[in-house]
Amino acid sequence: MDEWPTVPLGDLAEFGSGGTPNMSEPSYWDGDIPWISAASLKQPRLASSDRNVTQAAIGNGTKMAPAGSTLLLVRGMSLHKEIRVGRATRDLAFNQDVKSLRARPNIDEAFLFYALDGRRDELLSMVHSAGHGTGVLATDRLKGMLIALPEIDEQRRIAGVLGALDDLIETNRQQISRLRDTAQVCFDAAAQVGDEVTFGDVAHLVREGVSANDLSVGTHYLGLEHFNTDGAGIAGVGDAGGMDSGKSRFTAGDVLYGKLRPYFRKYDRPGFDGVCSTEIWVLRGTEPYGSATVAALVRRPEFTDFAMQGSGGTRMPRADWRHVASMAVAVPRREQLEDVEAHLNALWRARVALQDEITDLTRVRDELLPLLMSGRVRVRGVA
Repeated sequence: MDEWPTVPLGDLAEFGSGGTPNMSEPSYWDGDIPWISAASLKQPRLASSDRNVTQAAIGNGTKMAPAGSTLLLVRGMSLHKEIRVGRATRDLAFNQDVKSLRARPNIDEAFLFYALDGRRDELLSMVHSAGHGTGVLATDRLKGMLIALPEIDEQRRIAGVLGALDDLIETNRQQISRLRDTAQVCFDAAAQVGDEVTFGDVAHLVREGVSANDLSVGTHYLGLEHFNTDGAGIAGVGDAGGMDSGKSRFTAGDVLYGKLRPYFRKYDRPGFDGVCSTEIWVLRGTEPYGSATVAALVRRPEFTDFAMQGSGGTRMPRADWRHVASMAVAVPRREQLEDVEAHLNALWRARVALQDEITDLTRVRDELLPLLMSGRVRVRGVA
């Protein structure tokens, strides 16, 4: 097979850098244009924003990235940076942690995104420390990065194959979200005509510590960084091998709740065993209640509100178990409880199956991406 020519990235895209509008200028904020920072990008396709800005903010501290643009974001402090690569799903504004790349004519926008997504390690090496900030990408080096460039038709075929996998992953994510919502509606309906107890009657803390010496490679690890905010669940899984501090053990079906800064609403009910940060509570149902009931109670916004009321500290508040355990909660009647739990557990198992599919699809995507981008695997004839 013929090798593709390599072309500097600066010849393939126009670059843009963002900024933050004056925070005290009300005419710049609460508009209809999404404004993002590094914290916004959780998935390859940007679906959320930190805040919205107005048209007046464009040119006064921030810039626009058109839909389809590739976004490069630097996250983390100087010793723990990471690069995230995403695509704008609509026109948006962005801050100084973000660089936008807009494909030039005869360059497929989606191909450009995948070309960079497959080289995050190389991109990370271009990040320079910015003192106490998140770091900056060296634009000159970025523009000099060489990209193997096929003809436009093959660019589109490559992007089509990888895009189809991303579409399946996104479909599963949406189905998981709907299952969460369905379970909550079912539980709340049953609880409306149920009993009132305390949260401590329903759930208890599981305090099974694991020393650093007993942590082994291959053991699933969940830290707060592995959770999406606003109750969107687990975003990724780490490996406990080589960690130098003790952790808490959990089993599949337990409810994990981030006690540090509870307003972030970081929680989920994983379908696998593992260990987690000690900043995460491991919660389990107390007979006759099961963990499905615990999960439904934790998901309620008023649970977070109550946890915050009893948290200590201002900059880094932590939920207090004794306070949270005293919260009055509505639950289904005893005679309904078994049926409600069975229904919620069926929905949970469906979510776990979908998440397992996401894991498999992501692995296939990540293995296929460098093969397609290097030309070692060709997709001629694939629409």
